[in-house]
Formats: sequence, C-alpha cells, structure tokens
Amino acid sequence: MDAHYRDTEKYMKNKKHEISEKGTSEPVIKPVAIPLIPGFDNGKETACSYLAKLEKAHLNTVEKGIGMDIFPGPGLREGKLTILCSMPSQGKTAYLANIVSELALQGRNVGVFLPDMPPEWFVARVLSLRTGADYTHLRRGTFPRDTWIKLKKAEEDLAQSGIYFSQLSSMNYWDIDAEASRLATELKKAGRKLDAVVIDSLNYLKQDEDVPELTMGLSLLAHGSGAAVLCSLGLQENKNIIKRQVSLGDIRLAGINEQETNQILYLQRPGYYEPRISRDKANIRTIYGEDLSGYYLDLDFNNSTMKFTNNNPPPAGDVIVEETSSI
Repeated sequence: MDAHYRDTEKYMKNKKHEISEKGTSEPVIKPVAIPLIPGFDNGKETACSYLAKLEKAHLNTVEKGIGMDIFPGPGLREGKLTILCSMPSQGKTAYLANIVSELALQGRNVGVFLPDMPPEWFVARVLSLRTGADYTHLRRGTFPRDTWIKLKKAEEDLAQSGIYFSQLSSMNYWDIDAEASRLATELKKAGRKLDAVVIDSLNYLKQDEDVPELTMGLSLLAHGSGAAVLCSLGLQENKNIIKRQVSLGDIRLAGINEQETNQILYLQRPGYYEPRISRDKANIRTIYGEDLSGYYLDLDFNNSTMKFTNNNPPPAGDVIVEETSSI
C-alpha cells in the first residue's frame, strides 16, 4: 500500500476516534488575549454596542411602537416625531396615504392635517390603493361600474375607521397644535386615544415659521399628546445629491435639527432620474434614528394605484430580541 495513503488512512481513523470521544467535529479554539489599543474598539465592544442599540430599539417598539411592513425599522414611536424627506415627485403624499390607510386597518385613530391640499385629494389616494382603481381615472371621474362598487365599499370602510381629517381651510403650526390637542381630548372622552398625527407637509408651514422652530414645536406636540407625529418635508431638487446618497448633512441644510426628532426617513424612486431603472422601484431608509439608524427597505410602487408594497416583509411573529435579555 502506498505510504501516503497509509498515513492518510491512519489520520482518518484517529480523527473518527476523536469525534466519537468528544461527540463533535468542531475545532477547539483556544482564547487569545487581544491587546486593547487606545482610540480603537475591538470587535466584541462594537458588536455589544450595536446589539444594545438593537435591543433598545426592539423593546421600545414592543412598548410604544407601531410597526408596518412598508415602514423601515421599529416603526412609528408614540410620543415621538418622525420626518419623511424626499425630492420632488418621489411619492411622499402617496406614502403617507399608505401609512394612514394601514394605521386605520390596525384600528388606530389618526389625525390628518393637509395645509396645502384639499382632503379629497388625499382620500382619492387612499381609495385608489384600497380598491386598485387607477388614481388618474378617479381624478377624472372615468371608471367602469365594477370599480364604482368597490369605491362604495371602501367608502363604508373608511366611515368606520379612525381617520380624522382637519376641515380648516388654511392652517399654521399653532392651528395644528390646537386642533390635534382638541382631537386627543375628544377621543379620550369617548374612551379612545389619538395614536398618530400625520402632516403633509412642513414646506407649507415653514412659510410662517422657521423649520427648527417647527420641529421643536411638533416634538412637543408629540410628547404632550402621546401620539406618533409623522410629517413630510420636500427637499429642494439637487443634481449633486441625486448622483450620490443623501446624507444627514443635506437634511441639516434644509433646517432640520435631528436632535428634536426620533427618526428621519428618506424616500426615493431612483427610476425617476435614471431611465435605466424602473419607476416602479422605490426605497426608504432611516438617515437618523434616536435608537438606531441605517434601516433600509426596498419597495414596489404602483404609480396607477398609489400603492407601496414590501415584497419581503419580516416573518410573522419574528422576535429580534427577547424582552428579558440583557447585554
């Protein structure tokens, strides 16, 4: 028998004997002392820091979060301010309509304030995404009879939902603050609570107030009412930003102070500026998060029905971190 073969066979017999004795084939790794270098974190410290933030974000979500498939990360936080930013024509209002519709389906109460558009335009988006009716046809009033039946059914569902549209013909921050507080009080009298306030958009409100003052006031509104406050902000179109990823510095240039918010989201449809990419593709990510930033979601956007869809939602009942765990 070949000497090399005999050595190999002997090695394999010895290896099998070791496995049967130990019950595992995993190699034993001896701990090595890792020197600590000033100014640097080793892998364990960085991992522990990240997992601690992840645990905090998860526990906050369990206690006071409103999770949704199309919302990145832990979701809306009750008593906190979230700002949704994007360039023009990226679908901010449609995204907010999807959020409001989802909150209503969850049985939550939502106050909606639209300083620069009639409530009917917003409702048209909600009806479109719920029924699958073409949004443009709805605006024109041309659609088949079977669509009309679906619209009437959606109307009945909305009548039973907790969506409350402000009927003020014009409004500033102080109007929104007063009306949201009144809505919260009236709901409390009825044995319910105000879960969320949605505002579209800050661009109209900042004509009367500076953005930093607005964000501070809206943060106080969220804290005082206990509701999650979500508002949109349109960024000025910038070719340099379009070519790269938007950063927190770009958001600061728009006057946003991230310290007054719980999270800042950025929504974009790359295909709007890049012809080689489908306009049905969108993504949303967390630029800043009080607990943790960097959450990212790829979404599909149906421009006809105004519907955003997450085709890869987390598994039902998935738990990131046990509530009783500690790091």
